[in-house]
Amino acid sequence: MNKKAKKLLAGIAAMTMLCCSTAGNFTASAADAPNPFVAKMDLLKMLMGIDFSSLSYTVDDPANYPGKPAEEKFDLRDVDGKSYVTPVKNQGVLGTCWAFAATAASETSILYETGMDANTLSGDDMLDLSERHLAWFSATPLPETTLFKSQEGEGQINYSEVYLREHGGDQATINFQKLFGGFASYATTIYSTLQGPVSEQMVPYLQPIGRVFYIDVIKDPAECETYDIRQFADLNNATTYDYSSYDEMKTFIGLEETLGRLSLSDNDGWFKGIGRYWFTATNHDKTCAQDWAVDESLRFTGIELENSNMLPNVASEDRATGAYSFNEKALNLVKNELLSGRAVSVAFDADMSLAGQGKVDDGFMSFIDEDGNHITSAYDAKYWCHYTYDKTYDPTDPTSVNKKVVSNHAVCIVGYDDTIPKEYFYDPNGLIQGDGAFIVKNSWGSLDTTNSFWGNGGDGYFYLSYYDQSLGAFESFDFNPTTVAEAEEKPLTAFGPNIYDCMPSPQLMTVKGEDTAVANVFEAGLDLRLKAIGVMNSTCNENVTCTVYKLNENFTAPDDGEVVATVSQLFPLAGYHRVNLDETVYFPKGTKYSIVVNTVTEAGDDTFCVKVGYSKELADRMAENQRQEYIEEHGSDEGFYPDKLFYHNSVINPGESFVLASGYWFDWANLTNEVMSNPDAGFRNYSVDNFTVQALTENEIVNVQNVIDEPAAPYKAGDEVPCTVKLQAFTEVNSDYDVYINGEKIGSTGVIGPLDTAELHYTYTVTDEDAENGFFETAATVFMTGENYPDMPVELFDEYSVTTVRAEVEKTPEDSSEPEDSSEPEDSSEPEDSSEPEDSSEPEDSSVPDTSSKPDDTKKTDTNPNTGLAVGSFAAVSLAAAIAVSRRRK
Repeated sequence: MNKKAKKLLAGIAAMTMLCCSTAGNFTASAADAPNPFVAKMDLLKMLMGIDFSSLSYTVDDPANYPGKPAEEKFDLRDVDGKSYVTPVKNQGVLGTCWAFAATAASETSILYETGMDANTLSGDDMLDLSERHLAWFSATPLPETTLFKSQEGEGQINYSEVYLREHGGDQATINFQKLFGGFASYATTIYSTLQGPVSEQMVPYLQPIGRVFYIDVIKDPAECETYDIRQFADLNNATTYDYSSYDEMKTFIGLEETLGRLSLSDNDGWFKGIGRYWFTATNHDKTCAQDWAVDESLRFTGIELENSNMLPNVASEDRATGAYSFNEKALNLVKNELLSGRAVSVAFDADMSLAGQGKVDDGFMSFIDEDGNHITSAYDAKYWCHYTYDKTYDPTDPTSVNKKVVSNHAVCIVGYDDTIPKEYFYDPNGLIQGDGAFIVKNSWGSLDTTNSFWGNGGDGYFYLSYYDQSLGAFESFDFNPTTVAEAEEKPLTAFGPNIYDCMPSPQLMTVKGEDTAVANVFEAGLDLRLKAIGVMNSTCNENVTCTVYKLNENFTAPDDGEVVATVSQLFPLAGYHRVNLDETVYFPKGTKYSIVVNTVTEAGDDTFCVKVGYSKELADRMAENQRQEYIEEHGSDEGFYPDKLFYHNSVINPGESFVLASGYWFDWANLTNEVMSNPDAGFRNYSVDNFTVQALTENEIVNVQNVIDEPAAPYKAGDEVPCTVKLQAFTEVNSDYDVYINGEKIGSTGVIGPLDTAELHYTYTVTDEDAENGFFETAATVFMTGENYPDMPVELFDEYSVTTVRAEVEKTPEDSSEPEDSSEPEDSSEPEDSSEPEDSSEPEDSSVPDTSSKPDDTKKTDTNPNTGLAVGSFAAVSLAAAIAVSRRRK
């Protein structure tokens, strides 16, 4: 029995007296209802077998792996002459590599899905998503004004940031602590809760502030004992230029002709020739002290995430010994993701942290010239080749274990090449099992983009061996991008989801058992329809079944109600996934409903997973340890602050999430409060979230009631019928709406705000044609207008809006009062067409609007599309984001 299981077993005894209390737990009211005590014991036994994973896993059944691709080389920068990879960027002095890796993977996925060739795009037309938006909101908990109000305060809390603000720390240090790093899995958490991605134009990454130096070399650096620029350069006589952006920096560099370039790294620098040189130095404090905050109004904006695929680890680890092993079948999965047009973010252990930095002693990066030889000059190398190995492993010691290495940096894989020789990598122990490497895009700049020399010939790319022992957290993204044409043609709805799991998470807790399931219970805040369901699974080839219940008035469990929808789907890979319903489900305002999720592994086990973070208690202990070490070194704690500490705050309210065990439903809030607060249960270091069971719903942007003011049917031809279109807005942004009746505009509402109402009056004149038909009909359509919304059609739900007025009209007799063959001669003095002329004083269509001016069919409101726009109660802001992204990709 493992240590955690022993702690949990000890905790059971301490909690037995709590097991008899069922307050807050759901159970059936029948006489043969499950025993809550027995059910809780079974659930605690399941928790004893929990598996904490870093979102990396292996596949139980090898038959479920794909085979090795036939292509021995593949590069998303050149697919039949097209490139689906955006330019290399530079993360600068902040620890935002994980955000750059995820964003790069997202950009490639979107380019590939939309078929846009990056070779033909430049400037504002290039797809460019915001890393700053992703990084900021991953480190900023939900405020009081959040879309998901019940989850206020949920998120990552930066312990160091809070301490520094309370003790008067400087802004540069505060920002650096807040954005010092993150986990690759944060991207899934943020994107799946509708927080981005957004355009770089909306939230730009701030530029570096620094200085360009021009110096004369007075001694050959190769003759110096150590790499210290003061040994071979006279800095006192240097020519300097201050810059506050990459563009400005490149302008200054172009002012003088140079013979070479230097690095200020403490490691081996690179240079060419002897004479006049230049180098740049970023001012860390000034760069960090800029206002990196992102306006809260931009949090819930962006493009819809449909799936994030978390792939098995190529570098596998034995849980008991930590020993490394290579997983070829997992490698094939990564290759197939690339072949499907999805770049893959990955974490690894880098020994170089800055652009232009040379190789450290016994470093992992090798520099290869055009002849395939190892050289020491990164500047002269054709290929940069990285292989991480376990430096503690001694192959001559039979007791030594060759372990998997912990990662410290994240990058984006854009291709692979099976022909890269294993000899290109520094492998002192001779452990690399074969040729081959990933083609990797880094975020430390390039000569073309930020004038930073890094990677193969300075292009920002390098080769990462398949057999690198630090590889982990492979992840790709699949979005639902909206093109300009789609945005202009599809009617708008408001995307108003119900989500309880907003805590960023570095790992998952996976629980297996028999006949277990999880559920979330929701209440419709508006008239809505259920669009899809968001779920999370923790391994591959899991079958997920979602059952939607319309709950009874006095429901006693999440399955106490009417089943209104059931859908099952097999997910080949772990991660976040959206399950689309086969039929649309509508819930009027105030309806309580639930979604019950049962997940079955490829081995046939029932399982569920929950996102896990680190507790404040753990951060408190680590901060105190740091303080004691500081005191030992400095004699007191004056000037001390906790360094790079954070924790995860989850908000789990009663009545939100439930777990099923032995036929009994437990409220997750009550259960976690008992377990997490019990010192013997073994969870002191962790914080768990609600279950990822998301109700992805839509509601009308405006509700419309098209009515006759005083119905008095049947009407007669020529009657004028007063009618009114009543509108109520359901967005958090002020908007203007144009209203059309039978295709002709009758007026505008003017700007109205959330829940505001407006009325537009019109008069319909009954026509002779209506009399012939026996009825008249008017149909209302609505368009959102304004600077950001150029005549966007609004979808109106038939279940809630009344768009059509139809009233009875006294029908004109088919035969006239005169017999067809009258006594009058055929050419009598009576006009052929009665006393009324054919062209009466009334126009042929009376006051009925000319339907020829009706909006085209793409703007009708009788369709039910998936808009692909992240709009909701936050509709207008999100729509602006989607349009901003799509318009730049014309």
